[in-house]
Amino acid sequence: MENRSRIVVYGNTQFLEALGSCLKSLPKLRAEYILEGETDAPRRIREISPDAIVLDTARANFEFAIPFLMANPGRMLIGVERATGKVVVLSSRQHTALMGNDLAFLIQKQIFFDPPFAKPASLPAWGNAVASAR
Repeated sequence: MENRSRIVVYGNTQFLEALGSCLKSLPKLRAEYILEGETDAPRRIREISPDAIVLDTARANFEFAIPFLMANPGRMLIGVERATGKVVVLSSRQHTALMGNDLAFLIQKQIFFDPPFAKPASLPAWGNAVASAR
């Protein structure tokens, strides 16, 4: 069986429902749509162990997201802001920062030294990149 990326679309908007349907039609993805507010949503997300979670940043309650990213290196959280058409990508790439200077160096490296991505369709696997979703 072909290895497909697992995506969870989390929320309860028509936009996300339509996005989930579109993603399900792509052969290299296995997409699941989970309604926000389902009592077992965090458990289902852990069981699916998705490569990425897509949610509407303006509407979703995503208090589970940071613990999920910390526990699952290499995963991504993709926040869609429907009103502006922007996408924010957070990854679980982890670094060790034992002192304030270590953290300051990592922040400076991410902001000033890593090259920007080449085009909006090519999202990097780190940080808080912003690209247009239109």
